[in-house]
Amino acid sequence: MTDDRIAHWKSALLKLPDSGFFELMRNYLGELKTPYNKHSILEALEAFLRRKTTRERILALIDQEDALVLTAIFYTPTPSHKKIHRLLTDRFKFLPLMHKLRNLQDRLLIYLDRVEGEEVFYLNPLLQEELEERVIHLPLLLPSIPVSQVHPETPILNDTLWAAILSFVLHQEPSLKIDGSFRKQTESKIFSTFPRFLADKEGLYQILKALKRLGLVFQDEHTLKAHLSPWKEFSTLSPLDRILLILRAGKQSERELACREAHWLSGFLHSLSPERAYTHTALYRLALLNAFQEEEEPPIEESWILDLCAHGVFIQWGGTEYWVLNPSLLPRSTLWSGPKAILQPNFELSLTPQIDLSEALPLAIVCAVRRYDTYPLFELTKTSYFRGLALGLSALRVEQLFQRLTQQEVPQNVSVQLKSWETEYQSISFTEGILVQVDENRRATIEQHGRIKECIHLCIAPGVYLVRKEKFESFLRLLQEMGITVPPPLSEEMLSGFNDGTEASKLPPYLYFLPWNYPLASNRLKLPEKIPGASERKGVFMDSHLPPHPSPSPQGRPFLSLSTIQAELLDRLEALDLSDEQRKEWEQKILSKVVIDPDQIRPELKRRERTEAKGLDYAGKAIVIEQTISSPSDYVEILVRGQQGSPERYILRPQELRKTGTDLVVCGVTLPEGIKREIPIRKISLVRRIKGFLVG
Repeated sequence: MTDDRIAHWKSALLKLPDSGFFELMRNYLGELKTPYNKHSILEALEAFLRRKTTRERILALIDQEDALVLTAIFYTPTPSHKKIHRLLTDRFKFLPLMHKLRNLQDRLLIYLDRVEGEEVFYLNPLLQEELEERVIHLPLLLPSIPVSQVHPETPILNDTLWAAILSFVLHQEPSLKIDGSFRKQTESKIFSTFPRFLADKEGLYQILKALKRLGLVFQDEHTLKAHLSPWKEFSTLSPLDRILLILRAGKQSERELACREAHWLSGFLHSLSPERAYTHTALYRLALLNAFQEEEEPPIEESWILDLCAHGVFIQWGGTEYWVLNPSLLPRSTLWSGPKAILQPNFELSLTPQIDLSEALPLAIVCAVRRYDTYPLFELTKTSYFRGLALGLSALRVEQLFQRLTQQEVPQNVSVQLKSWETEYQSISFTEGILVQVDENRRATIEQHGRIKECIHLCIAPGVYLVRKEKFESFLRLLQEMGITVPPPLSEEMLSGFNDGTEASKLPPYLYFLPWNYPLASNRLKLPEKIPGASERKGVFMDSHLPPHPSPSPQGRPFLSLSTIQAELLDRLEALDLSDEQRKEWEQKILSKVVIDPDQIRPELKRRERTEAKGLDYAGKAIVIEQTISSPSDYVEILVRGQQGSPERYILRPQELRKTGTDLVVCGVTLPEGIKREIPIRKISLVRRIKGFLVG
């Protein structure tokens, strides 16, 4: 506890409207002496809270619902009502949570202050140490259990699938209709090759849509084709990040947003302990907390978590409601020592789940996928092998690749055939490139430059060179570094424009996954290394399954609990001579836990202001709204009949009551949407004031 935090607490209380401030003080300190000095009153309140008996009673009245909200406030950075509502949306609707937060303020457990125009909640510094020790309990917010020896499972979306899809697109070049859908024959071929998706055709289409959205595949007229450059970069990501990227691209129409959402999810998953299993709710809350740590508006929805579970990122723990991060997607402490592929003498190749996409990529280029089932099956054919040779591979490199991944010698007949096919391929060659013609006075300079020579594929005639398209940018850059001014070449689009007036097909730009180059936020939520179980902590929930505080109680006195304190207070109330109205109001205050000691119950209870009006009580509705406007901390709940006759409910911070013709109109801002609304009083069927303090 620091003096600065206590000073901040006092400063926040001094900002309260006078009506709320004095009502709060009278509730705990009794009648206040005049003339009023707010600073002296706060000193008295501090002394009141420093008493051990006061703190014990306040803490004993905390139930599990209170503790959940207090824990959420403790772990949420700059906890606003909006953040807490998102975090606990499965437990609280907006209005009940507002009542709960106001009630916790009335009970001096929390207070609020404005930070950049937004209300932010803080734990009371005079109670925080005991709250942390006895109330704040992370498993209330993030239900989880310890797990060990989790069996890894191969997720549906894995590197063998990406390799199979790439191979299918490269070697089959699927035919498309004008609208981009597959032709019937192509569709039949797809599902005979990928029978695992027969029961989930939409799932496979979603994957292909994601790949297209990311630029990994593209439509060229009526054919689906693949870009290899982005596939190479895609293969540099971790298997987990590849899954996340595909999942988000399948749901998010904007490529950059999909990348950012996947990158954000990756950061969240890296914060999870692989030795704990969490409920769906806990995973969603933890994801939100991580986003709050980065001071972002969380893009996540609970459906994202369900998606991760459905696609094997999380696996269910023993048929329970708990889910653990799939160990197969975690970085391996030891490298896999077994084979990653099996090559048969009949030229068939199967991949094991342990292969990484970076290793499978060249296999997908030189082998055609035949069937993607329990074990992905590929076949090395002359046509598929020629494709690899066209991309710069050689028989020697392919053979070395097979040896490394299978950990065996390549079958002799396969090795002989590779060399034979390579000889056949080299008997006729086609090279796609750009023809460069250079004047005689520059030829020697270019031909003597080592790095430029590497870019030249063929010297066709003196001063006439063929440069491969993929090396042309490097060739131009080297010329510019030598001080040679190079005129821009005519683009294919410009040339086609002068021919038949038709547009050249525009290939989508290569995807460079820019968001993945950003470092993960270093301020992700840091959870305790060891989360205590219920039996290990000093609980205060006497009427729940959590144990009481283990410290001994005063001699002859029972442990304090919510039920014993409220029974004591109700006995005191019963003994007093009060009117029915007074008794009812005190009962309400006792049940809302703003009364902690019998001495607070006094017959001279101040009559409460009107808080509700409905029906034809036009003046009453106007009075309730006027009283609310005068208190900046209060709101109104308004019920009106919609155009279809169904009731519509609004939580409104009223700002003005304006006369329009013969009617009064309340103007204000709705919560939590922040929308300005004007509602005629005559259309209101019910108006209820939500007081900022001692709402009962």
